[in-house]
Amino acid sequence: RLAFYQDALQRYRRTGPALNAAICEHGLGGYYLSLRQYGQAIEHYMKAREGLQAVGANVNDVANETGVIGQCYILWGNMEQAEPYLREAIDIFLREKNIDQAMSAAIDLCDMAFLRSDTADALDILRSIRPNWNVMSPLREGMTRVRMVMAHLAFDQVDSAHTQLLALNALADSSELPLFT
Repeated sequence: RLAFYQDALQRYRRTGPALNAAICEHGLGGYYLSLRQYGQAIEHYMKAREGLQAVGANVNDVANETGVIGQCYILWGNMEQAEPYLREAIDIFLREKNIDQAMSAAIDLCDMAFLRSDTADALDILRSIRPNWNVMSPLREGMTRVRMVMAHLAFDQVDSAHTQLLALNALADSSELPLFT
């Protein structure tokens, strides 16, 4: 896989199209991410993002690269670096009405707050995305409600946690949610 992407990247850098070079950079980022070489992964995702911007690619594709960079920083343990990328991705996805992707990045941001033991920030993030719950997928809604239960329990808000749990159960009854994500 590494040799394929490296060869293809060199070829596309020489002959084009530039979009294919950006796609190869993304592939290399994924390769290094799978090896947990986060610095290398981030470097290639950054190049992919720059390449996509340069060719005027779909804004959602650029935002996806931005969110992936944030996720890499989370996995690398650098929450401070991750946060601005995730917030930028959320803003772009919301502006483009790509609610499911925005919610995915918001859930990552919320999970970071939980990792920092900042439950108040996690709850603020969850509340800020509340207006979009009616248009997100059942899976994202379920993931969001689970985090709401956790946040409310952390504040000993048992009634609010119970309300979210009931809504989560109703969601599970009305749609097919996977047991694990």
